[in-house]
Amino acid sequence: MKKLMCLLTAALLLLTSCSNSKPMPVLKSGVYKAATSDAYIEVFDDNTLMITGFDLTDLELELEEQIISVQELNEKEARELRDKIDLNRDFTGHKVQYVMDDEWFENIGYVWIEFPLGIEYDGYEENWSLTYFPVGNKLVLKTYGYESYKGTNEIFTLTE
Repeated sequence: MKKLMCLLTAALLLLTSCSNSKPMPVLKSGVYKAATSDAYIEVFDDNTLMITGFDLTDLELELEEQIISVQELNEKEARELRDKIDLNRDFTGHKVQYVMDDEWFENIGYVWIEFPLGIEYDGYEENWSLTYFPVGNKLVLKTYGYESYKGTNEIFTLTE
């Protein structure tokens, strides 16, 4: 009987803790306008979005260098990687599919909007991402990498 009560108590605690967690926010559809330029991101209801008027070259260069460094690619492999990645070609001016990653939402309050690159190392698919802050309906595009302090953040806010 004691074992049964312990199991029931554990199950109740598990259900209670799960029911108190925040549900994953939904990226609201609409047009998110840039704070410092005419660029905008249009979000659609089918888990796609379109980036218009924003140059992703700085982000691409930083992303390539980060992958090359982490994966310790030789010169030939680095050149092949650089030839594969073209963020402006692949992610601007047309609708692209995104994946939401809410791993940090409950603790920090933001969600990653991820774009897989179709490049895999050690079982992990490389990607780049926007950061979505549901409070304020803001998308942030970081134009510099984790190891660099040059560049800027571009903030896109949902227009009503």
